[in-house]
Amino acid sequence: MRVAIVCDGADTTRGGIEFHASKLSVALQRLGVTTRIVSRNDLADLRLREFDVLFIEGVVRGTLLRLRLRPGWDAIRKVLFTHGSFFAEMHLPQIMALLPARLLVPCLPRFASDYTLVRSILRDLDAIVVLSPSEVREVRCISGNRPSAVLPLPLLGASQAQVIDPGERGGRWSAYSPYVCAVARVDPRKNFLSVVRAIRGTQYSFLLAGQDSGGLDSILAYAKRNSVRNFAYLGPVDETTRVDLIAGSIATVLPSFFEGLPHFALDSLALGVPCIMTSHSYTPSLPGLVFCNPDEATIREAIDRVGRARPDVQTPTPVDDLEVARTVLRIVAQHGAE
Repeated sequence: MRVAIVCDGADTTRGGIEFHASKLSVALQRLGVTTRIVSRNDLADLRLREFDVLFIEGVVRGTLLRLRLRPGWDAIRKVLFTHGSFFAEMHLPQIMALLPARLLVPCLPRFASDYTLVRSILRDLDAIVVLSPSEVREVRCISGNRPSAVLPLPLLGASQAQVIDPGERGGRWSAYSPYVCAVARVDPRKNFLSVVRAIRGTQYSFLLAGQDSGGLDSILAYAKRNSVRNFAYLGPVDETTRVDLIAGSIATVLPSFFEGLPHFALDSLALGVPCIMTSHSYTPSLPGLVFCNPDEATIREAIDRVGRARPDVQTPTPVDDLEVARTVLRIVAQHGAE
């Protein structure tokens, strides 16, 4: 079997969706399947007729449209992994109340498109795989119950984290202790500026790592203008640094205005580290998740609360990647033949 896995930022980003695509590819290869990961920059060279199955990681409107226009779209079996992509659209009044106008206005055309373009594309799919059971009803709603196969499946390799000796945790960052951290794509929706505002003048530091996708300039400008010396931006980091950074923190922070399925929060729990985050996502309520509003005051209060009394953390149940890959292949065999 030949499988193409389309992952929009596979060649430029190392986030949760990209990691899932990589893990899926490796697991399928171990089962004897030939795979190729395709980024948005490779779409022009993708020949769908050379593959038996197309897996699509995440919902990127432009990428879906380009795929639909490629020769072979109608013939190939197609499975979409949503990664919580429709949360904002399905909770639009709530999101509109949260988002500043400067962020809301650019999002409105995208939100509106889901009920026209995206819904019609979803009906072309053989199956939609959601990674959080709470998505099932809403994805069925937005897809008009077509395809009939909207199936919850465990998140592949819920964490990249490895067990670390407590004595070695975050030693290289001890000068910043106690600190909170985030390792994620930096963009205005993530709302990291509110964390910098929250830790200003406190005993806590904030270490931010990840690729800048817009919004970093305003964070750095605020920190410089207000002499926030307990904040540092580390840029993109490798996996060893990422794990070490999380493991040495008192908590991770993800104060996004909205998320889909925040892989970073689950990775944090897998390392035994609580995560302070907003509740505007498909994340299940687990011990170790500390929910707050996306504003400076409640973020500061949550950081102080965790700093004074660290909550118990429930480590996500390990997932057998090979078993998940086998399940995905069964989904293709069953629903691709319908």
